[in-house]
Amino acid sequence: MKRLTLALAVAAATSSMVSADDGVETITVTASRGANVQLPTLATHVVIERSDIELAQVESVPELLSRYAGIDVATNGGRRQVASVFTRGASSDQTLVLVNGLRVNTSSSGGATWNTMSPELIERIEIVKGPRAAVWGSDAIGGVINIITREQAPGSVTLNAKYGTNNTQSYYLGTGVSHGNGATTFAINKERSDGLDVLKTSEPDDDGYENLSFTVNGNQTVTNALSVNWLFKSSKQDVDFDSTYLNTSENENREWQLAGNYQWTASDIQNTATLSVGAIKDKNLSFGNDRAKQDGDLFETQSDQLSATNTSIFNESFTLVLGTDQYKEEMVSSTAFTQSERRVEGYFGHGLFSQNGLTAEVALRYDDVENIDSETTYNLGVGYQITDEIQLSVAKGTGFKAPTFNDLYYPYGGNPDLLSETSDTEEVNVTYVKNAFDLTVSYYNTDIENLIEWAPDADNVWQPRNLSQADISGVDVTANYKGLGGNHTFNYGYLDAVDGATGSRLVRRAKNQFSYQFTASFDTTDLMLNYEFKGDRMDSGVELDSYQLVDVSVNHRFTDAISGKLKLHNVFDEEYETVLNYQTLGRAVYLSINYQM
Repeated sequence: MKRLTLALAVAAATSSMVSADDGVETITVTASRGANVQLPTLATHVVIERSDIELAQVESVPELLSRYAGIDVATNGGRRQVASVFTRGASSDQTLVLVNGLRVNTSSSGGATWNTMSPELIERIEIVKGPRAAVWGSDAIGGVINIITREQAPGSVTLNAKYGTNNTQSYYLGTGVSHGNGATTFAINKERSDGLDVLKTSEPDDDGYENLSFTVNGNQTVTNALSVNWLFKSSKQDVDFDSTYLNTSENENREWQLAGNYQWTASDIQNTATLSVGAIKDKNLSFGNDRAKQDGDLFETQSDQLSATNTSIFNESFTLVLGTDQYKEEMVSSTAFTQSERRVEGYFGHGLFSQNGLTAEVALRYDDVENIDSETTYNLGVGYQITDEIQLSVAKGTGFKAPTFNDLYYPYGGNPDLLSETSDTEEVNVTYVKNAFDLTVSYYNTDIENLIEWAPDADNVWQPRNLSQADISGVDVTANYKGLGGNHTFNYGYLDAVDGATGSRLVRRAKNQFSYQFTASFDTTDLMLNYEFKGDRMDSGVELDSYQLVDVSVNHRFTDAISGKLKLHNVFDEEYETVLNYQTLGRAVYLSINYQM
């Protein structure tokens, strides 16, 4: 009987699970930072494959993530508008976001620019829920989301064109090129839309967008022991939004990475050493409403990153990963900050043990953030295979988030004496797998202290301070069943997230959420039915109503090379808000044609 993976939150479809040849599901690099690791981890994680993205036909990454237990999304309007992703109730800037392992959370606001990410350019998304600061460092309080760029088989060419509601257009061209013992994918995606009127209370006009994104993603095997891989990613977009201040934004994002893996053996211990260097640059210029472009508000951040790890496989039961992260953050702004750069260095070790039904995990990390107190974080976990079908695990971990440049050095109220936000989390997981059915239930409890909040002092001067705390607890339930004509996936999340001092609910998080996906294949046609329920949420003291969404996606293969797709979004034209006064997309229809050879 297939052995279970501890605390694995099962992916959206059976094809999404990561499996080794021996039938034991393995951990992702995102969960462990290790290479060629075959042991299970206690981290709750989900893997979303390219096939899942293709079938779902989502318009944005947050739209896809919102279908999973423990993840909630709030958007300031439609696609390409500002979005917040809450993992297990933590703030949007308390989830670490990576692209091919590179940190993309900006040092100015602390969050990721979700609106620059195109689902068409994504191969896989790895989600690790719960604290992972002991492996990744700052920001990984609620979890880690690693986005892997798209890959195409050598010699393949893919063309896709889509048209839909609000004059939405999307065009994709991708190809794979082989070179000896390696391959490189080139992909470009262009989008535009007239958009919708995003804000009810200001500027009654449509807020459209244009986006152009390009990726180069490749690898080369140099010798039996040495391999290298590379990434270049660029995106540029123009977005209109509603505001009485500024109403147009230009965003440019560039990422590059060069990495190498070297396998070596010492005293029968198999080792893989990995070295990665790269950089992320994010530029945002806002203007409009009688503000000329040359006089706009500019925020440009850059992060130069170096990571080195060594994975040692001592035997089939024990693996040890040691590593370091070194990165420098810089910011350029039209507003002169009191300080514009800092360095961060972290050192960690992560051990995994699994034998005779017992699995244990230990991780420890030290981070030194320039001009801020250092932080030491850990993960501890143990799990046991109770029966062939049932596994139980318990885990405890800590996390932290370093203050942003806005918090520390903004010239009109920044506070250089701020401390990092810190967290403590306990988690219990039960996993059941038998035949065509699997079920995972996770309970978690997180206490976050030293939350940074802008508030007036005795002289009525507004300044960020470590004033708040949050008490968060919840239950995630994920179930999959294969039968009755297709695959059935259920996700339920219960969240109790409150201010530790006042007891009031944390804003923009639903207490209850549920989703159901049915997928089936009929000869040359694939079908997905998606249903989502989101409970009420609070924003600015106002309760936003619960809502329900139904989406239908169909993919039909006319020939081996040509296929057509139909997406019906929000079939029943539900009106709802996830941010107060910001409108969301009603009923929408999208048609696309795809050619692949």
